[in-house]
Amino acid sequence: MGSRLVGRDRELRTLDGFLSPMSGTAELLVLSGGLGAGRSALLQEAAGAARREGFRVVEARGRKGEADLSGAGLVQVSAATGNGGAAAVG
Repeated sequence: MGSRLVGRDRELRTLDGFLSPMSGTAELLVLSGGLGAGRSALLQEAAGAARREGFRVVEARGRKGEADLSGAGLVQVSAATGNGGAAAVG
């Protein structure tokens, strides 16, 4: 992946493996962790690597006010993909 992230070899190998077997299939990557865990840096690395491989990358961000709404992030994904009310990601 050619990253500048230090001490994240295991996570970067996982991200690299996530991108490798894809061939026209829809996939979903979820990064989770506490404050200061480095989620944003890993997400940027994963998105950049996917774009370099020619994948379409769609991002959704959690919002505190939507924490109790099941599937709230799908609205963002749907809007970003131009699928109207559909939740398909491709």
